[in-house]
Amino acid sequence: MVITADGKCPDAPAEIRQLAVDNKLNTIEIIIDGTLMLGGASTPTLMGTDTGFLPASRLFTLDHFEPMPDGRCLARYVRRQPATTS
Repeated sequence: MVITADGKCPDAPAEIRQLAVDNKLNTIEIIIDGTLMLGGASTPTLMGTDTGFLPASRLFTLDHFEPMPDGRCLARYVRRQPATTS
């Protein structure tokens, strides 16, 4: 999925936020497109349009970063402590 320069993610599925809420999200792989800015409070971010906070912090570390020929960048974040499996 693509994230814009202002952190918006118009095509993020609702399942991503639910995985984070359920503490089952271990890896996030995104393409950062620094040429796009969408703005607007109603534009979804990676966690959707819900304005509430997650039940607790989810700590991720940048695991891989790769500039692409078209000016975008591929980034992969992995969970510092694996999510629960229950």
